[in-house]
Amino acid sequence: MKFINYRNVLATFLLILSNVTIFAQTGNRPVIVYVTDAMCAWCYGGNERVSNVQKHFQNKTDFTVISSGFAANENAGTLNTLLPYLIGDYKLVESKTGVTFGEDFLNGLFKDDTTFLDSRNCAVALYIFSLYYPEKSLEFMQCMQHSIFYNGIYPQSKELFDLCALQFDLKPEDLEEKMKQDLNIKSAEAQFIVAEDLNADILPAIYLQMDGEILLVSKGFATEDAIIQTIEKYLKKRKPSQSESADDY
Repeated sequence: MKFINYRNVLATFLLILSNVTIFAQTGNRPVIVYVTDAMCAWCYGGNERVSNVQKHFQNKTDFTVISSGFAANENAGTLNTLLPYLIGDYKLVESKTGVTFGEDFLNGLFKDDTTFLDSRNCAVALYIFSLYYPEKSLEFMQCMQHSIFYNGIYPQSKELFDLCALQFDLKPEDLEEKMKQDLNIKSAEAQFIVAEDLNADILPAIYLQMDGEILLVSKGFATEDAIIQTIEKYLKKRKPSQSESADDY
């Protein structure tokens, strides 16, 4: 168990200024926090399981997605430098998760050891999207990761953001304009600091915010059943508010 420790006051201020809290709550409901990165292959492989977890607890918890920054800014690099901790053995990811890496990715991005890959723009796009459709944040991340790992689209490309914007009936030019705004960039980067404070050093990582604490659910590959069981175990220990009864959980 741990309390979140915002070590960067500026980051926290920016989040407040933008009228957004990292772990927004409906009333006093717990919040499932999913930490991911657009360039994380294991996250791409685990999206369906996490989506099922979100649906399983939709009447009991809120759900939020934040970017870790593991492949952003100073952590960005060529695919070779990202392989050890974000890509790994793609065949193992396929066998463990059932996901498929597309030929366009395997014959394009995957073989390209010179192109610099940076997921910061994906983090900014996710942050902006979450302001409007927080309940669909995971779907938006899924769109970006599918575009990268299946369709082989570069994570910094305009094509990627136009495609995902249109999928959710957003105007690509509006998203593009907002992605250039310094406040949105800084607010997205503030999430990297939150992920670090959570010690989300292995992706994907899932936490539960409950009763003023941030509780670790899983890091790395975990089965859907294991994730659900851990969250249910935590929820049974939850202190009900005045408007709730213990039987609600």
